[in-house]
Amino acid sequence: MTGQSVSLFSPNVYTYLWDTQVDRSTIRNQIVTSFSNQLTDAEKNNILDLNQLPKSKNLFFSISHSPVGSGFVAYNKPIGFDIEKTKRTQKQSLINRISTAKEQKLLGDKYFLIWNLKEAAFKRLSQEFVNLKTVSEIYIEQVDTNGTQELKAHLVYNNIKVLGLCKWSNGQTFCVAL
Repeated sequence: MTGQSVSLFSPNVYTYLWDTQVDRSTIRNQIVTSFSNQLTDAEKNNILDLNQLPKSKNLFFSISHSPVGSGFVAYNKPIGFDIEKTKRTQKQSLINRISTAKEQKLLGDKYFLIWNLKEAAFKRLSQEFVNLKTVSEIYIEQVDTNGTQELKAHLVYNNIKVLGLCKWSNGQTFCVAL
């Protein structure tokens, strides 16, 4: 159950992953360990409190855990992060419930990313807005892919634009929203 810092997204986005599901306490302890010299004692206590969103004055954190992996990201602006088992997000009933036909068409054979993109965007937007209730309120406007296993998407909620970045391999999907 050893985790490691990885370069998954931008070099400015600190990413730490485990290749198995770990509990929220383990993730939060690793956040404190990784950023100990940048956090006050009060911020460390906040991060360790499972009843609060982890936050600090100068860094934003987002946590994700699923049966195929766990991790967190840290960034100097609001950020959202999601890890998911690709097979789970391929369920058509889920896709139909959270997306429009236009969004499904935009993503084409990458439709399995809809949940991850919206979940990451939800987490990112929730760091600033309290009235967001469901991922269905977030819309995917544009998708760019370079033919590899990476995707960039532009999402919007009430005229607030969010950039989503996704990568996938070996049955796992990783998305971050900035």
